[in-house]
Amino acid sequence: MAQFLVRRRLQRNSAQLRATREELAICDEQWLHISEGEPELEAMDRHRGVLRERIARLETQQDQLLDQLQRALQLHDKVGVKKDIERLERDIKTAGPAASQEEGTG
Repeated sequence: MAQFLVRRRLQRNSAQLRATREELAICDEQWLHISEGEPELEAMDRHRGVLRERIARLETQQDQLLDQLQRALQLHDKVGVKKDIERLERDIKTAGPAASQEEGTG
């Protein structure tokens, strides 16, 4: 039962992380087209900061959930989470370069 909840949280977390990264990419693109000194620029900067904080929080949660799955695997190697761990690590690896590029703009 606990594995099911962890998997479900990971799926929800992954979807939220993906959506937040997409929103940040859109904000970054819009930010590039706003002229300096416009009032929208300040609001956009604040919003981008909020999105970066949300991404950091979601990545931390994702790491904690991955640790739970790895701990379950250590306790019982037949627990059935190997594929989940591999898939999650693959997703993290492919999302890694995009996340660092997003944070680099601005």
